[in-house]
Amino acid sequence: FVGNIAFGTTDEDIRQIFSEVGNVRNVRMAVNAETGKPRGYCFVEYDDPATALSAIRNMNDREIGGRRLRVNYSNNSALVEYGNRSGNFNKAEAEKKPTARQVVDQLEKRELWEVMNEAKRMATEGETEKLAQLLRASGAL
Repeated sequence: FVGNIAFGTTDEDIRQIFSEVGNVRNVRMAVNAETGKPRGYCFVEYDDPATALSAIRNMNDREIGGRRLRVNYSNNSALVEYGNRSGNFNKAEAEKKPTARQVVDQLEKRELWEVMNEAKRMATEGETEKLAQLLRASGAL
């Protein structure tokens, strides 16, 4: 999971930046279904867990486009298991997620407004599973 992405950043930009760590298998940029505009986060997939862990360690808090990236796992079970076997992963450190306040403080007012509007729309239109997925993916929210 890569968050706090500047809205002008493309999936190719992300691929190029994250290729510094290793071979990027896939980049999935989140976009608003109605407007097609970026949502400020994406998912980067690598060929192996070691490279993904390296990306978390080396790319988190890196400044791109005037914003500090938040890089973390989106589904930690495979990475935690791998890291524990290899000794290259501090589970307690990896499980430290930012508080909701820290996440909100990193958003611009416009971004926060968009997130809240989208969450409200999903809740009122009965897209509860989609909303739950979005909240799980965001970590602290």
